[in-house]
Amino acid sequence: MPDVVELRPQPGPQTDFLASDADIAVYGGAAGGGKSWALLVEPLRHVHNRRFRAVIFRRMSTEFTKSGGLWDEANEIYPRLGANVNQQLMRFRFPSGGTISFGHIEHDKTLEAWHSAQIAMLGYDELTTFTERMFWYMLSRNRSLCGVRPYIRATWNPNADSWVAKLVEWWIDPETGYPLSERAGLLRWFIRVDGQLEWADDPADLHARFDAALGAHNVLPKSFTFIPATLADNKILDLRNPEYRAGLMAMPLVERERFLAGNWKIRPTAGNVFRRDWFGGLLADCPRVGGELVRAWDKAGSATDGDWSAGVLMLRHEGVYYVVDVVRGRWRPRERNDVIYQTAQADVEAWGRRVRLVIEQEPGNGGAESAAVSAVELAEFGPEFVRPATEGSKEVRARPLSAQVEARNVRVLNRPWAAAFLEELENFPSPGWHDDQVDGAAYAFNKLAQQPARRGALPIGRRYGR
Repeated sequence: MPDVVELRPQPGPQTDFLASDADIAVYGGAAGGGKSWALLVEPLRHVHNRRFRAVIFRRMSTEFTKSGGLWDEANEIYPRLGANVNQQLMRFRFPSGGTISFGHIEHDKTLEAWHSAQIAMLGYDELTTFTERMFWYMLSRNRSLCGVRPYIRATWNPNADSWVAKLVEWWIDPETGYPLSERAGLLRWFIRVDGQLEWADDPADLHARFDAALGAHNVLPKSFTFIPATLADNKILDLRNPEYRAGLMAMPLVERERFLAGNWKIRPTAGNVFRRDWFGGLLADCPRVGGELVRAWDKAGSATDGDWSAGVLMLRHEGVYYVVDVVRGRWRPRERNDVIYQTAQADVEAWGRRVRLVIEQEPGNGGAESAAVSAVELAEFGPEFVRPATEGSKEVRARPLSAQVEARNVRVLNRPWAAAFLEELENFPSPGWHDDQVDGAAYAFNKLAQQPARRGALPIGRRYGR
């Protein structure tokens, strides 16, 4: 007898999601809630239909094939149900002829590839990564002649700045940002009029309000629901991989609230990224023997654009990070280069050993030329250059440092620059506040955390002037 394959959702939100008859059902709201498994299992109820077509989307095609991602999990499930896989097309064809495919919509222009598609089930993994235009355009491709009513299933993690936040706001507490448990899974109906959503608790209400104005044949309400879930709802993952929760707990406050607690309102604002009390009291000094040192510079474009240049010296010693020194000012490019050189000299002389020198490379050809000049002038200090574009946004760059600050693993020396440094970090990323010291500290921390310092003898060459 053939093997029996039993796929059973976990009690709670996962079961509710798979049982929903909404036209559009969205599941998740936190990491680890069993979203991806549910999205993969959902279309299996129709694969006995030879004309059934389902497509599950990610924004980038490469996101499917990451280790342990949707493609790996689909290959664990679908072939056991008799599906043949086409790796090149990323498609599974079942014995009936029904198919489940994996697609991507990287840019708005990518939509043209789906112009003539008829897709009975649209699936989105991480809907917040797609644009609003992508979603509404593909809704027009959500059509079917196979006898299955067209429908959409999606998963997401909270993002207060995403267009999806508006879509789901009825299910979210406006004060706390957490999902309202009493509204989980409840259906609401909407129509889209001139790009705006009109909602109702009953489709009859939408007909009464809009039939006359739009014509009855144009008022076709869609039902929508949101089913929140967190890691606590995924007992299997929590049991098999308890380290997963530990990883979420180690995230910075904003990310921890989003991915562990499912908060839809939290965003990086003053006091949410860095808090003064997280640093503890200022220290009189730090260890002088052992550890690795990095001085990282965030460079202003000019002396007149209002920004500052800042160089943050940081020490890593036995798992603790010490902010040892901050040099900050508004200088013309020539003056700034002199300050960087003189500071590098002073660091070596003060510590008697190598201090890694990290410098931001500004965007464009001007930044490349400036980096080339600095590479020559600072050659004896072995400068390393970082490009902001490859490091992510300022908030992204600051996340690892924020997590360690909150864990009380970052300390600040009691020096004249400390007050301005802490004030800037605590107000990051508020409008009107500079972030040069934040960037310098983030660059320094990320270099120390990513790889050990290169060992070597003290630099030789010019030591006392140029």
